[in-house]
Amino acid sequence: MRRVIVRALVVVLVLGTVGVRAQGPPKNPSQIAFTCPDHDRDDQHEIDIVRVSDGAVIATLLGGDPPLTGTEVVVDINVQPVAFGSYRIVVRAVAGTLRSANSDPSEVWERAPGRPSGIVVRSRVEDLMKVILESTDRIVTINGLPARVWQGETAQGIPCHAYITRIAVERTEDAAEFEAALQETAPLTAELAAAIPARLVL
Repeated sequence: MRRVIVRALVVVLVLGTVGVRAQGPPKNPSQIAFTCPDHDRDDQHEIDIVRVSDGAVIATLLGGDPPLTGTEVVVDINVQPVAFGSYRIVVRAVAGTLRSANSDPSEVWERAPGRPSGIVVRSRVEDLMKVILESTDRIVTINGLPARVWQGETAQGIPCHAYITRIAVERTEDAAEFEAALQETAPLTAELAAAIPARLVL
């Protein structure tokens, strides 16, 4: 059985027999198998079929939320309606309105004449978006409401900021420590201070 293995950094194409190299791109895959760090929280998986020639997404399949098979999520896919040509597969996890970043693309595979094969395309779905924020001493007006500016970065280290009008803890939690922590603020970074339009600042 041919398998396309997609990992975060290294993409390897192997055959079921170790030490034998594939001759040309695999054809007509029938399953996508991937690891998904947030599988206990997601409720859907989107599977893009991406045309190699121009990078266009020619179809997005909904893979549902099947249980783990070992350490992987395995979804049957039907590429028979896809026009003949060369493609890659990209996967995303979905949780309500949240979507993870795209997985790394699979190696190139071909939609070719013939029946579906036993090929499995493997990938790793990225974590859902996670952001670490700290409260700042700046308050601005957003849609007529005062909003405190929070600054921070994503789990991947991308700087970002948020304008927050309300924040609370669950009713079952002790809010005293949370409220005390809210009183602590950090100064805006110079980059963020320059990026906030003056008309927003109270």
